[in-house]
Amino acid sequence: MKDELIMEKIPKVSVVILNWNRRDILLECIRSVKAVDHPLHSIVVVDNHSSDGSAEAVSREYPDVTLVVNEKNYGAPEGRNFGVQRALDLGAEYIYTLDNDLVTAPDSISGFLRVFREDPQAGVAGAKIYDYVERDLILSAGSKLDFTQNIVRQYGRGARDRGQYDRVREVDWVGTGAMMTKREVFEEVGLFDTQFIGYGYEDVDFGVRVGQSGYKTVFCPYARVWHRPHSGVGVYSFKKKYLEARNAVRFMKKHAAWHQWIKYLFFAGVGLPYSLVREGLRGNIDGVRGKAKGLWDGLRGRDELSVKLLSGAD
Repeated sequence: MKDELIMEKIPKVSVVILNWNRRDILLECIRSVKAVDHPLHSIVVVDNHSSDGSAEAVSREYPDVTLVVNEKNYGAPEGRNFGVQRALDLGAEYIYTLDNDLVTAPDSISGFLRVFREDPQAGVAGAKIYDYVERDLILSAGSKLDFTQNIVRQYGRGARDRGQYDRVREVDWVGTGAMMTKREVFEEVGLFDTQFIGYGYEDVDFGVRVGQSGYKTVFCPYARVWHRPHSGVGVYSFKKKYLEARNAVRFMKKHAAWHQWIKYLFFAGVGLPYSLVREGLRGNIDGVRGKAKGLWDGLRGRDELSVKLLSGAD
């Protein structure tokens, strides 16, 4: 009876991992989750219709993992929603969304929970994200809105970790790839907006909505993850830049004031010729074309190409 009461007091944390065609790194991600120092309520893996045997490998090697196999690639927002909803249905009090191309430190969940204990107003917390190869190279220490060409920027990106980002602080948003959220935030704010087709800016949108609801989004230096950049769609592909640019415009339409539009369009207009020169020299003309067309289609409210790209069509 005493043990049952103790277990009832332990926060019920579920980890939700989104995957598409990255079997081996997915299995490494799950191994890191299995090694955390906090007992997990559940691990939910959402497979977005992979063709590389990812779902079969998870079933074989981790039969205790809750596996959601989608009949098509729904993209990041909708695919992640399937996992979050399953975790909520299973009774999770905290949901740790994790991308398949990250590995998490053993004390990451304990670090997140420490932040929530210390600040009851915190509803969402994001991890300190490092490069997978250069282990002390920071990729993100929280993020802010600045409404320049990419709308957002990452604190600490490209810096070596010397303890300069070891303080908890409120930020505008954190990436869903390494984020813990209280159950009541999803219940009050809702899940991720699936109109951000494919991926890109659904997490920024979620951060804005969380702030509007009265909860805080905070950067948590006690939770650490290591990320393989560009292991998904590609570094500067047509598909990647198109979806990002189209979704950026959707975010602006949803949240930006007129003066923020002026700033964004100015930087986007200057940025396209700069990208043409810089990325053209690197052989990434297709990525520049994708960025320009995504911007144009976003302004016109066109979704057709986003849906085709997500389904795998060229």
